[in-house]
Amino acid sequence: MTTVEYTRQELLLDPRAAANANVHVFGCGTVGSNASVELAKLGIGGFTVYDFDTVDPHNIPSQRFDREDIGSLKTDALVKQLARVTNDTVSISSVVSRVEGPLLVDGIVIMAVDSMSARENIWSKIARHSTGGLVLDMRMSGNLLQCYAFHPNDTRYEHSLFSDDDAEPVPCGGRTVSYTGALAGCIAANYVRKFLAGLIHCDKGSLSCPPICKIGRAHV
Repeated sequence: MTTVEYTRQELLLDPRAAANANVHVFGCGTVGSNASVELAKLGIGGFTVYDFDTVDPHNIPSQRFDREDIGSLKTDALVKQLARVTNDTVSISSVVSRVEGPLLVDGIVIMAVDSMSARENIWSKIARHSTGGLVLDMRMSGNLLQCYAFHPNDTRYEHSLFSDDDAEPVPCGGRTVSYTGALAGCIAANYVRKFLAGLIHCDKGSLSCPPICKIGRAHV
């Protein structure tokens, strides 16, 4: 089988740094599936994807799945998609369950879930204890996209959390659109690239930009 080469982007990200990186993606829907595929194309060497849902017909327009994936677990479908665009040396695993207890993860954490309660759960049980040095919380609703990037030990993130009851209601037909999910995936990939390239030093209380930064909080 032909080997994927990263020579066209090696001046933007050292392929060795990408190959040595591990990413944990919580949520394999619109944001999580797009971010995972974009990161795979960066040459990230290790993935663990978490979800418990299955692919439905209404997921196809905005998520990185095909019609043949309908009815499959999202984790299984995403693992298959990642395997298509990566080399055999890439480690890809999945967890089909909700986050039930504390879990120490070694790597970058991406929260791509669809409720604030799920974010708070992942933050309290996993993200704040991770050892990867970078956590991304990608929030999307219709045309609105937010990205919080912060160090796992930075408790200021807690101030961005709120009750699901306080979230602005969005009609079923206006929750997601393909280009917003694709943009979210690109923003996540670019932030991970900058972190791995040393352009962002995500130490506690020390970033080249604010420790919690909103990227692209705008209608797109």
